[in-house]
Amino acid sequence: MPGCVAEAVRALADSFLGPARPPLACRVRFDVRGESEALLLETVLRQVISWPSRRTQVAVSAEVARTPSGLWVRCELIDAGAVRPVGAIPKGVAKGSVRCEPALDGWRCEAGIDV
Repeated sequence: MPGCVAEAVRALADSFLGPARPPLACRVRFDVRGESEALLLETVLRQVISWPSRRTQVAVSAEVARTPSGLWVRCELIDAGAVRPVGAIPKGVAKGSVRCEPALDGWRCEAGIDV
């Protein structure tokens, strides 16, 4: 499940950044708590989507691990001012759109992203 959440962060970045990326600016670590895997995923995505407006940085990848109460997340960030978006910039997570569940070959997750 943590790998699925990390892939969702990378996919979110890929959706509007494209392949050309400026150098990393910093790494940020945070914890999330939640009662379900879907809520954990939603919380991580909401946090990542809010960074450009709060921190002037964009998350491009994540390392994720389970904790007793949720997830430990470390994201690599680039400066938002150095980004030339190739797609619509995410504004939020669509209400009721998040799923994160086990599958035969691992985990699957999905989230509707508001732009």
